[in-house]
Amino acid sequence: MTTPISTQTTSQSNKGTALITGASTGIGAVYADRLAKRGYDLVLVARNQKRLDDLAASIAKNTGRKVDIIVADLTQKADTLRVEERLRSDKSITALVNNAGFGAAATLHDSSIEELESMIQLNVTALTRLTHSALPGLIVGSPKLTSALALLRIPIARAGRVGRPNGRLVVCRIAAFSLSLCVGFAEDAGGIIVTRACSTHIGRPIGRH
Repeated sequence: MTTPISTQTTSQSNKGTALITGASTGIGAVYADRLAKRGYDLVLVARNQKRLDDLAASIAKNTGRKVDIIVADLTQKADTLRVEERLRSDKSITALVNNAGFGAAATLHDSSIEELESMIQLNVTALTRLTHSALPGLIVGSPKLTSALALLRIPIARAGRVGRPNGRLVVCRIAAFSLSLCVGFAEDAGGIIVTRACSTHIGRPIGRH
């Protein structure tokens, strides 16, 4: 069972930097707030610059932590490569939260193939590439901090229809992939903590927004 991050007061220790994707709203924004309070500086990644600016300013004011932002759409390879470069070059990064993701809002038959391709790019390809880019730095980084968080949020059918067979099939296959990636990550890098969290519906649209 995953232990929830508590709402403890701001830590004065410096635990390095956490890079969080999908950080502007929802679960990503909550992780940003909690990790800053635990002593992490932050790199927040999302598509919406205004939301990122507002969140970064609020967290920096409330915690005193350094907060950088990267405006990026991880369904676009050029943007993914920019984030990969930050992961490879920033030696302060000690935690990665792969939170960005979205689910199809229609049945497989009614979904656009272009939308499904974008979903795979974000939920699978970007997750894999970013994790691969982060791994070398996490292995050789400070032994005081060995934490990598891999999150995947991928509801596939609209509310009330999650039980349909095609929804279960796609969710199970992508969830199995994310689990195997996390297990392989942990086996490759002894001492790194890998957490995989699959949330239920959280009251926000499951498609892109």
